[in-house]
Amino acid sequence: LVMNPDDQHEEKIRALEQKNIDRKLGELDVASRASIFDTGLKLLEHQSKKEDESCLPRLLLKDVAPSIEMTKLNHLNMSGVKVQTTEQATNGVTYFRAVLNTSHLPHELKRMVPLFCEVATKMGTQDRDYRQFSQAAELKTGGLHTSVHISPHPTELGRFEQGVLLSSHCLEANTEAMFSLWKELFLRLKLEDDERLTQLVQMCAAGLAQTLADSGHQYAMAQAESYLNACAQLQEEFTGISHITQMKTLAEAPSLKFLLPQLRALADALLKKDSIRCSLNASSVGLSAAENCLGGLLSSIPGACTTGCPEYVSEPDFYAKERKIHMVFPFSVNFCAKSFNGVPYIHPDYSSLQIASQLLSFKYLLREVREKGGAYGVGVSVRPGGCLSFYSYRDPNMEKTLDVFCDSVAWLTRGEFTEEDLEEAKLACFARIDKPTTPGNRGAAAFLHGVTDEMKQEHRQRLFSSTKDDVIAAVKRWVSEGGCPSSVAVIGPENNSQRLGDIGSSTESECSRYDTRHHRGLC
Repeated sequence: LVMNPDDQHEEKIRALEQKNIDRKLGELDVASRASIFDTGLKLLEHQSKKEDESCLPRLLLKDVAPSIEMTKLNHLNMSGVKVQTTEQATNGVTYFRAVLNTSHLPHELKRMVPLFCEVATKMGTQDRDYRQFSQAAELKTGGLHTSVHISPHPTELGRFEQGVLLSSHCLEANTEAMFSLWKELFLRLKLEDDERLTQLVQMCAAGLAQTLADSGHQYAMAQAESYLNACAQLQEEFTGISHITQMKTLAEAPSLKFLLPQLRALADALLKKDSIRCSLNASSVGLSAAENCLGGLLSSIPGACTTGCPEYVSEPDFYAKERKIHMVFPFSVNFCAKSFNGVPYIHPDYSSLQIASQLLSFKYLLREVREKGGAYGVGVSVRPGGCLSFYSYRDPNMEKTLDVFCDSVAWLTRGEFTEEDLEEAKLACFARIDKPTTPGNRGAAAFLHGVTDEMKQEHRQRLFSSTKDDVIAAVKRWVSEGGCPSSVAVIGPENNSQRLGDIGSSTESECSRYDTRHHRGLC
């Protein structure tokens, strides 16, 4: 059974909707039309009014704890490898993570990292085929996972770590079995079955394509940010639309046998302890056994850890550029993003930008883009060491939204928000950073991103002390129109308007259109 999409589906839907509108309008007399118009004006007036929130219960800033709960971390050296351990109330579960740094790999092997992460634990080993290995992993663990790891430096803009993240967890009784499976993958990985590789690539391509309609705003932000930041550019290449397109191209290839030698070369270069670091989270009962099992794993892996981990790199040839891109997909709505370069986590302005993102999201954009414009969602995202990005989700009014993004910055820099609004924005920030952390994830920020508890506490103090003037000054420095480079990305239907190319004040910005409809599987 072969199913093919209807190339005219969207046009037929629009024609049917227009026919229904014309029929309903034809049934209305002049008085009815005037009544509907008046009702619309009243709705617009109501939406523009400031609601009275004094009757609602409020949490005050003074109710927020001034300090975070510190996590005690231990740092060991096992077979020359740096290991972070922490004793937590994990309820009898042991958590393991490892980062394999890839900065030392040649470019042709780095390009294979996303594919390697998709297939590494699903191809089998020299001792067991993929079915047997998968069954053993499911029986003894919560799964063995490999994923792309890209993390910006917490203090230096433009530097980042790139690698492969290994992660798994198991009951304390199965700790030895879990590390035995990892040892089998490191030493006995088998990358020879081209039919299995083809099957995995096709499954991956189909799964990634399905995420576009649900997470289009994330892909739009990644696309816009990739023109401003080297770390974001690599992130987009490995996990964004570029990655989806590459996987779709591979899925359509008649044979993937040519990839196996490259994957084997990557495995030989990567699965060593030359550039590895590890972490363990376990209870007081299980931590000692986990350390012994990890020590056994590391002593059996070839190589010697000679580089400092984490090892951060930069791209000296990268420079930020303004870009406006419209990626055409057969959707009925748009996913819009506009990005500006951000600051590192410990930069004094990072806290102020976090507060600004909440003010912009809930005090301006929500009303103008969601309530008035009809988008399903809208907001501002601030990523440490990355970018500040405006986004809209399932948005029928792309042109109006991009205008509102600009207007919102002007609204904030004019100071048209109250001290009460500022306190609410701070509370929203604390709600995010104070959400409960599971025992298995405590210490993960320090291990994966280099963000220590001391840095978190410093950020917290800046959130408390940031004033209205601090927020306005930070936005003027980093998000001002014309003064800071910005990029725009829109994922959505065909739009013949030239408005996208007009957004922004720079005359040197580049505007392009990328039609993805010929990649039928992406839709």
